[in-house]
Amino acid sequence: MSYADLSARLQRLADQLREKAGHLEGQPLAKATATFARAVGSYETKLENHLQGHAPGAREFQDLLKSAQAKKHLTLPALKEIFKSLFSASLKEETPAKGKAALLKRVKETGTSETALIHLQEFFFRAASPASLPADRESLQQEFLRLGSLSDEELDYQLQHQFKTLAALKKLAKANAIHVTPKTSKEKLVEMIVHYARRAHQNVGT
Repeated sequence: MSYADLSARLQRLADQLREKAGHLEGQPLAKATATFARAVGSYETKLENHLQGHAPGAREFQDLLKSAQAKKHLTLPALKEIFKSLFSASLKEETPAKGKAALLKRVKETGTSETALIHLQEFFFRAASPASLPADRESLQQEFLRLGSLSDEELDYQLQHQFKTLAALKKLAKANAIHVTPKTSKEKLVEMIVHYARRAHQNVGT
C-alpha cells in the first residue's frame, strides 16, 4: 500500500467515525479501538521522527531517560550494566547524570536508539517486577491490583514473563475470584485477568 493510498483510507475511516461516533458501542469494538489507537500513536511518533530526521526510537529513548522510572531505577551501577550490555564497553562516568549523558551520546553516535530503547524498556519492566511469584492469597490480590495500574506495555511484559505459565495465571486468577475451568485457554485467561485487574484498580482509585 502506498502512502497516498493509506492517507485516503485513513480519511475514509475518519469520516465514518466522525459520522457514527455517537452510535458506536460494544466491548469488541472498544477493544479493537484501543489497539488501533496504540498503533496509530506508535506510527505518528515514527512518522514525526522520520520527518524531523531522527533515528527510529531516538525521541522515545530520550524521553525514557528523563522519566520517573529513570529517576527511580537508573542508578550508576544500573547505567554501567546497560552500557556494558549495549556496547561491550565500560562506562567511566561517576554520577548518574553524567552516566545518562554518556549513554545518550553513545547511542546517538552509533545510531542504536531503537535497540537501546527496547533494552531500557525491558530493564524497567524487570526492575518493577516482584523478585518472585507471590505465594499467598493476600499477596496475589495485591499483585493483581499492581498489575491493573500498569501501562499496556508493562502489563503485557509482566504477563509474558512473571506469569508466563498457565499454572501461574490460574493461581493469580483464582486468588482474585476469576472463574477458571479446565477448558479455559491461556489466551482467554490473560484477557480476563487484564480486564478485571484494570477494573479492580479503577475501583480502588475511586
